[in-house]
Amino acid sequence: MSDFGARADCLRVFESQLRNVFLAAPRPPLNHLRILRVVFNTTPLHVILDSLRLVPYLEELRLHIHSAPAPTALPQTLVGVSLKRLAVLEYGLFNDSVRQFAALIDAPALRSLTVQMRLLPDDNMDAVLNRMSDSLTDLTINDGRLDVDSLPILRGLKCLEVLAIKSSTCITDAFFHAIAEDPLCFPRLRSVTLADTACIEPDDGGGLETLLRERNGTGTRTTDAAFSPSRITEVALSSASVPDWLKAHVRHLI
Repeated sequence: MSDFGARADCLRVFESQLRNVFLAAPRPPLNHLRILRVVFNTTPLHVILDSLRLVPYLEELRLHIHSAPAPTALPQTLVGVSLKRLAVLEYGLFNDSVRQFAALIDAPALRSLTVQMRLLPDDNMDAVLNRMSDSLTDLTINDGRLDVDSLPILRGLKCLEVLAIKSSTCITDAFFHAIAEDPLCFPRLRSVTLADTACIEPDDGGGLETLLRERNGTGTRTTDAAFSPSRITEVALSSASVPDWLKAHVRHLI
């Protein structure tokens, strides 16, 4: 870090797993920084937001926030941050006191969001996803459970093309059935991924197969051509929790 200040004016990528190391960065704005991947620990939310104000032209932000102070320790009024060029946002929250983080980020160009499912449903996330409805194309869910009850806050993502379920997330068979029954739910969806240890519950309900049949023209539901959803052309089932027979069935439906 000794020569960090000297290189700050031209720095485009800053990445560190050391907690709070970005707080040691120079105070002048880092106008050339485009990619930021950092970890904050016991850091008040307003301090995190102030740090992000130093990087107004970020295009990719990936951060984990650990053990933030209780909400009572934060200022009564939190001022949001404008990141007009931000296209990729990934964040993990390990303390409920910073649940409102994404709601304080103004990112009209955001295309890709990775978030923990345990943050949903939540009033802050409802507002965030509503703002992203016209821009978000890629959604990755880490940890938690994705079921029919999750759809009301997700179905507004009308531009969603890629849905990735990762880590230990469980997605219910009924979730896939619900999408299959509504051609206006994720009408541009073209790719579904289950990776890491993500699972479908139960794994023999046929929801994913039904979705593929309906979206790829081999199902029984008739749809007005004017509202015909996109074909799903990619399904990646690398999770060890997905049975081999389902992987084989899916391959025949793509």
